[in-house]
Order: sequence, then C-alpha cells, then structure tokens
Amino acid sequence: MSICNRNCCENKINSSYIKWLIEVLGPVILGSKPAEILNLSSKDMNKESKLNDIKSFFSNCSKLSYKIINIPDGGIRLVFINKDALSITKVYPLSRTI
Repeated sequence: MSICNRNCCENKINSSYIKWLIEVLGPVILGSKPAEILNLSSKDMNKESKLNDIKSFFSNCSKLSYKIINIPDGGIRLVFINKDALSITKVYPLSRTI
C-alpha cells in the first residue's frame, strides 16, 4: 500500500458534505475496497455545489480517481476508484464457494 504525502486531503473548504464523503469513502481511500458508486439525485438542490466541492477536493488526490456519469433523468453517478486496490482485486479475485 502506498502512503500519500500530499496535503490535498485536508478539508480546506470546510464542507460538511466532504466530511461525510470522506467517511463513506474511507474503505476505498484505505484500499480495502476498490471502488464506491454514489448518486446525486436530479432533485438535489445542492447538486452543483457538491460537484464543485468534489472537484476542488479530489482533483489532486493521489489515492483516488473519480468519474462523473450524467444520467438521462438529470441525476449524476459518481464512481470513486482506488486503482491500487482495483489492481490487487484483478490479481487476486475472490474465489467462489458453493
């Protein structure tokens, strides 16, 4: 597991949404989970503000990358990916027991 020495994870924007998001993404950030998919509803009045916070906070993150997927109903899917954890999952897939 690589250690991040950047200070980009400090919540300088002081966003309660980012604080919540970091809690949700904790397993992905730490690498115990390769990805997380989150939804921003088309009815969310703070959708644009949340997207701006995400872009501002995670744009220089070395641990996670993210993709924004626009949904036809106006909603947004956010896929956060830990590439290191994802590559380990590919090398050591879970065995299926029946």
